[in-house]
Amino acid sequence: MKIFRLNENDWYLANSMDDAIACAMKETGCERFDVYDLEYAHELTEEELDKNTFCDRGPEEDVMTFGNWRCECGAIADGNCRWNGAAYEHPHPYPMGHVLMKDTTVRTFREELAARLAAGITAPEIFACAEI
Repeated sequence: MKIFRLNENDWYLANSMDDAIACAMKETGCERFDVYDLEYAHELTEEELDKNTFCDRGPEEDVMTFGNWRCECGAIADGNCRWNGAAYEHPHPYPMGHVLMKDTTVRTFREELAARLAAGITAPEIFACAEI
């Protein structure tokens, strides 16, 4: 399974571009020319898999929500962590000090693809959709 960008806003997981287009047509009820745009349509490159990010945080959910942040030690963000303006920092004893935590709602397309494949996805499906 690979990721195919079909248009400005939609990415599909499928074995081929034709499978991705067929899935999009079935899901949306639209014709081929409505789901497929030659300007954008392509199989994602290795670089794009690492550059593009997938976010499953809702639009109303605050980026600072404690439960979304994890430290490499496994700790979840709480009142003992500090916000540096971009991420929480989890306190560790000297000499490590504060460690940047990772927002678990944001990951690369490569990470999301690996998770879906590990879950056993075999049929074409929508992979991501840009907010519009």
